[in-house]
Amino acid sequence: MSAGPLGDAPLSYASLVDRIVASRATPIIFICFIVLTWAARFGLLSVACGFESARTAECHLPEAGQLILISNALGELVSVLLATLMLGTIFIVLTRREERRVLFAELPQPRIASTVVKAATGTRAWHYKGGTGTFFKAATLPALARAAENNAAIINVTIQIIDPRDTSLCEFYAEMQRKNKSRSPVEGIPWSGALVRQQSLATILSVFIYAYEEPRLILDVYLYDRASHFRYDMSDSVLIVTREQPTAPAIKYTPGYFYESYRSELELSRSQSYRVAFPNGLMSRREELNASKARQLITELGFAVAFSREDYQRAAEYARSPTSSFA
Repeated sequence: MSAGPLGDAPLSYASLVDRIVASRATPIIFICFIVLTWAARFGLLSVACGFESARTAECHLPEAGQLILISNALGELVSVLLATLMLGTIFIVLTRREERRVLFAELPQPRIASTVVKAATGTRAWHYKGGTGTFFKAATLPALARAAENNAAIINVTIQIIDPRDTSLCEFYAEMQRKNKSRSPVEGIPWSGALVRQQSLATILSVFIYAYEEPRLILDVYLYDRASHFRYDMSDSVLIVTREQPTAPAIKYTPGYFYESYRSELELSRSQSYRVAFPNGLMSRREELNASKARQLITELGFAVAFSREDYQRAAEYARSPTSSFA
């Protein structure tokens, strides 16, 4: 679900307090409130007893009793309200600070892989957006499959990867990885346009494998035509944003403003991408996936691009036994 427009949200007390706290006029507001409170009380005493008696707090006229009682009650009421407002404001300020602290946090690089896999074990939906999906098919997708089996649950999985049909995009992404000094997901094979294309095809072929191995995974693949430095892994309860650099930390977001903003961004990206239409019932056993089978499956998707036999052979190999330098 996409987040609604910010302008449609009602202005809550907490939001109002946030605005007041952020304003430089906050001290003036409290001072004016106190002054007006005591001015109202003094005014009632003046009416009841006259100015001089009110000033000296010496008022003993019997007929002024009711006004004095009202004045005292007003003073007590306003004092209680003022104390409540101040305590409530302090509480909300402290709460907001705590929320801002825990809504996102830096995740050290050594903990990224385990955090992503852990998040995949307890979710009913997963949204991935990245380059070619090497870590996704090597670690995240198997974790999602195990979770679906263990919990007997349907898990909706959305996958956004770069379009393997776009030769210039694949070359650009490979060059970007080389500049970032990112390790290749395949030992002994450096980043190249061919490797990017084959890894993206392998991620697509993984859908056919898991359609057979774990049908409770509902997999949707979208191909986009822009390279990005970032990878997104989103579950029901956490979003992990990773930069495409070997030692870079990630940012972990829990549900809140930033989480929902990124959800909207991912949905917007998906709406502008090409959705791969998988024919119903088309699947493959992992051990049966070879170059010929890969060609047959990719052809069924209606891609108007002829990939080489090496592309199909490598893609089938990477789909059967996925590896990732990140894992």
